[in-house]
Amino acid sequence: MSEALEVRAEIAKIARLLGTEADQLGYLEDVKTEGLIKFRDQLVELFFGGEIGGLQRFVGPSKILPSSLIASVTQEAVGPVLTARIAGLVDPSQAIAVVGRLPTEFLADVAVEIDPRRVPGIIGGLSDQVVNDIAEILVKRKEYVAMGRFVAYVSGEQLAATFDMATDADLLQTAFVLEDKDHLSVAVGLLPDKRLRGIMRAAGKNGLWAEAIDLVLHLDDEQYARVIDIVAAESDEILDALIQTAHQQQLWSLVVPIASDMERPENVMAALNRADNGVVKGCFDAVVEYALWDELYALLEKLSPDQRSVFRKRAGAMKLLSKLEPVKELLG
Repeated sequence: MSEALEVRAEIAKIARLLGTEADQLGYLEDVKTEGLIKFRDQLVELFFGGEIGGLQRFVGPSKILPSSLIASVTQEAVGPVLTARIAGLVDPSQAIAVVGRLPTEFLADVAVEIDPRRVPGIIGGLSDQVVNDIAEILVKRKEYVAMGRFVAYVSGEQLAATFDMATDADLLQTAFVLEDKDHLSVAVGLLPDKRLRGIMRAAGKNGLWAEAIDLVLHLDDEQYARVIDIVAAESDEILDALIQTAHQQQLWSLVVPIASDMERPENVMAALNRADNGVVKGCFDAVVEYALWDELYALLEKLSPDQRSVFRKRAGAMKLLSKLEPVKELLG
């Protein structure tokens, strides 16, 4: 997986936790993913785990109060931030009863602040309607980090309903900051091919190819093969955007292997051939730097002789054939 993409995703999560913009945390880009995850966990513990004794004393009296009164106090006096902090200390059955008496907008405010890992019993007890109503607001607000935190805690039916509310670009950006990306294959498996094509087109049209590449790389073998073949059949416009993203964000070490795994990668190669010399050289340089010879060989092997000839002429005109010695036999 690309360390750079993982770092970007973690910085986005930290930014949301701190209530700031990711570009304000650019100084974290040189920190490894593991360090950022540890830092974020420390922040969560600071925000949610401290002063447990005091919070428990605060929660204690609620056990003898009716849920309607607790709901009123929660909304008017406690607020969403403190509610998120104390939710994990409340009996789940009582919390669910209170949730039923709170406005959906307030619940969405709490959802943005809460750590789902501390309240799985509450989330699992909410009705589909409540979950869907909260999700609808989060989608409208484009709270991708918050949505990404909850994917592992909701049912397939609830996920499918959320997918219907979200745009293709929304789904890509949520997947990028998903808390547990092992769930991506299940989520993608819920989507028909038509929706997946829309998501890949949204990547090309909205500058989200990096997010789409990250999604692809976290899929199991079945969904990976399914999605990359959808990508392989995309239009010139969409694939041109993929090639430009690979160059601008230095993602060739990911894109070349993905292209080599496609059953029919000729459209991707055609997009590379349409690119200017700087882009093509960037691709060649990455093949050399990351020793992607097996991947390039597999890619070229799937092309027609005419396409390989175009590739060879382009490399020759740029005086780059000497760099391609390991695949020279395929180029003729």
